[in-house]
Amino acid sequence: MVKYFITAILLACMLLQTFSSAIIVVDYYANTRNYAKNCENKYVPQMHCNGKCQLMQKLKKEEKKEQQNPERKLEHKNEIPLSSKSFFATLSTLCGDADKIRFPVYAEGKTIKFSRILFHPPDAKA
Repeated sequence: MVKYFITAILLACMLLQTFSSAIIVVDYYANTRNYAKNCENKYVPQMHCNGKCQLMQKLKKEEKKEQQNPERKLEHKNEIPLSSKSFFATLSTLCGDADKIRFPVYAEGKTIKFSRILFHPPDAKA
């Protein structure tokens, strides 16, 4: 029982750290009225801020906190970008070079030596 409790706490901590910016945004949408009341620009209604300035300040603060943590910097160095162009195959690597002839040209009277690579089922012996 203690193991499950500790596991749940550690999992919750990891999820909170991972999704901290998403939690800030969810908190903003849950408490939009409070953010609008405490908004710095509430006396300038033309801006239609409604507390978004506070949201942006909190997100910037969280981002600075993540950048200042040296352990987080090391984690980001080891990440592999999956959107890199070198990760995906290009048309030239898929199709190969068009200049290369991979099959011999058929000449009349000569047999083709590639007939052995075709699949031949085993002979049925009764």
